[in-house]
Amino acid sequence: MSKDNNLALSVDDHGLNPLQYAVSTGKKWSDELKNVASIVPAWSHPGNSTFDTFLIAAHSGDDMDTVFELLRFDVQ
Repeated sequence: MSKDNNLALSVDDHGLNPLQYAVSTGKKWSDELKNVASIVPAWSHPGNSTFDTFLIAAHSGDDMDTVFELLRFDVQ
């Protein structure tokens, strides 16, 4: 993505950007999700998806640390 910034702004068929997709597949903050989130900070906002990224993480309910960190990251 560092070579082509347009890739960073792409979404999948469901309107999920790369951060939202990573969260929806179960990636956790402890799995280096912070590095993905920091590439494009605006990824934490809904964009074409109907849910904030932290809500996608909260829906699974598996890792509350990820939910908290995404919420905290969203404020920055």
